[in-house]
Amino acid sequence: MTTHYLHEAEQLCDYITIVNKGKVIVSDTRNNLLKLISKKTVKFVLENKYIKLPSKLSDYRMELNDNTLSVSYDKTKNNLKEILDLLNNNNIKFIDMNTYESDLEDVFLELTK
Repeated sequence: MTTHYLHEAEQLCDYITIVNKGKVIVSDTRNNLLKLISKKTVKFVLENKYIKLPSKLSDYRMELNDNTLSVSYDKTKNNLKEILDLLNNNNIKFIDMNTYESDLEDVFLELTK
């Protein structure tokens, strides 16, 4: 199968070859390609948008918009429990949480930049 739709390739293919400008960049299993990017993001919907973020949270890439705190981290070096403990220890309460893994598009962008 040949496609420009990386989401489609990620869903349908077990083995993927990434080509950029006519040259093969990488050819491997979907799972191995997805392991190349270890970025993970977690978004918290906070109870209160007026909070003081702990300085330790600056170790992570974070963004605070209204009452949503977005924290990105390298899942090979950190884990979600560390972030949850940090929020809990600083009495930062949230009402919802979503996590996001890197996808094949992230892999493509990283390999072709």
